[in-house]
Amino acid sequence: MANNVTTRLDNIEEACRNDFGNISSEFTSIKTSIEALQNEMIQRYAIAQRLQVDFDQLSVRDPKFNIVMTIMSWVDY
Repeated sequence: MANNVTTRLDNIEEACRNDFGNISSEFTSIKTSIEALQNEMIQRYAIAQRLQVDFDQLSVRDPKFNIVMTIMSWVDY
């Protein structure tokens, strides 16, 4: 009988380890996805900043810019 109980406990312990392994693997997968999204957001933010700098430089240097912006303000979207 003691041997049967030991076997059952070993089976339960192994099942718990397998479940923990599966959960750990899922968390690793989620972490990888989050890191990929963070990297993409960083890249998109860098592009947006670069475009903002270009836009700001254009608005200082090109007098046509003010004309275009004035016309755009008259147009309803």
